[in-house]
Amino acid sequence: MNATLGDNIRFHLDAGPPDDEPTVVPLHLAMTGLVIEHLTPPEALAPLTPDGVSGAPASRALPQGL
Repeated sequence: MNATLGDNIRFHLDAGPPDDEPTVVPLHLAMTGLVIEHLTPPEALAPLTPDGVSGAPASRALPQGL
């Protein structure tokens, strides 16, 4: 998990958005948790969808157009 987190941080920072590592870590944890939640008991998120849930934190962390 450490390698994946490091890769995600580098990818995010290399993309050039106006935020930093403290933004990437919660996003990474949120998305990882969402995937696990969706695969383990998918009905627990009903009627929410992974796309709908993941859109909010991503849109807050990334500027428009990225």
